[in-house]
Amino acid sequence: MMFLKVETLEGKTEYLNAEKIISINQEGKHVKILMGAGLFWRVKPGSLSFVHHEMVLMHVSREN
Repeated sequence: MMFLKVETLEGKTEYLNAEKIISINQEGKHVKILMGAGLFWRVKPGSLSFVHHEMVLMHVSREN
């Protein structure tokens, strides 16, 4: 399973399920990612990268 790794405008790292992304749009100096049901994230444009689910687990386990 693939995830989109992003950094929010607040500096928090999030992993979004790539299969659930409806749209990705440039909004001024940031990027808006729509996931459906009104859920969206505004993120830093240079922070987007695809990550395999195994890498997500490694990243999350290192943060604790």
